[in-house]
Amino acid sequence: GRAVGGALPVLVDLARDDLAVDPSEAPKPYAAMVPRASYAGAGSFLAAAAAAYFAPARTAEMLVARASKSDEEDDGADSRETAPCVWFSTEDGLPLKAWMPVGALFDLLGGGALPWRLTAHFSRWPAAALGAPGAAGADTPFAAFCSTIKEAAFVRFGSAKSVLALSAAELRSLWEAADAADVAAWQRPETKLRAAEDGASVRAAPLRVYTRGGDGVEAYTRSADAAVSFGDALRRILAAGLYGSDLSSKMEAGAGGDGA
Repeated sequence: GRAVGGALPVLVDLARDDLAVDPSEAPKPYAAMVPRASYAGAGSFLAAAAAAYFAPARTAEMLVARASKSDEEDDGADSRETAPCVWFSTEDGLPLKAWMPVGALFDLLGGGALPWRLTAHFSRWPAAALGAPGAAGADTPFAAFCSTIKEAAFVRFGSAKSVLALSAAELRSLWEAADAADVAAWQRPETKLRAAEDGASVRAAPLRVYTRGGDGVEAYTRSADAAVSFGDALRRILAAGLYGSDLSSKMEAGAGGDGA
């Protein structure tokens, strides 16, 4: 197998602990082309597809609450949806972090072999590796995506106002489009995002590096008029040790300021 159009061929097996039929009747692996920008956690397209595919042969899944469309519009309706609390692991049992893109996870853990073999789990949540399943409900990948685009906007313009101007429904549309690599669907809400950025001066270029052994996330920023190569930026990040970024606190301080 090989990557095609920015997507990875993936084969997903059902965890033996979740098999509700005789092993001789176990379903074949679920095969999919998963966008590198997608996520492998509850609420993602991969999780929903795997849950539906394995439904006839698996045990009942854990359910956690997620915001419904009416909640996101804040119309006062007391409506909550539940979604399968699915988690995935590599062939050697390492849980995949739901808040990291599939492409980054594959580069770190896949060993280069395609198709990438994963296992879908619907029980025995690995709290030690992924934290409590109810902490972010079924929206962990969505929350990570929103945080990422806010941070990127702050790095580029000194403010996240352009992202904060989007409604909850528009953010959800952006997330769903990114998760499914749907360019046409992405462009509709992005038009409003770009309009909010119109005329703003680009101050820096956001760069995030993932490392194995932890979240390993660091954002490197530079002045827009300073010519810095990718290699130089990467060396500076590694020299800084990758950890201890105060980007989040800076963003919170700048979100209410006068930045563009």
